Amino acid sequence: MKITLKTKPSENGQIILDSLQKAVTQELEKKRRLGQYTTVFGKTASR
Repeated sequence: MKITLKTKPSENGQIILDSLQKAVTQELEKKRRLGQYTTVFGKTASR
């Protein structure tokens, strides 16, 4: 997942953002391995 920011988040904000990105990446990988579908930006994809 790529996020484009015009301003840099605070140190705490960056820690939270990194944690959320890691959690989402892990969950998407889990769904991919289980053969489940995911919805990304309103489109269905079997990743």
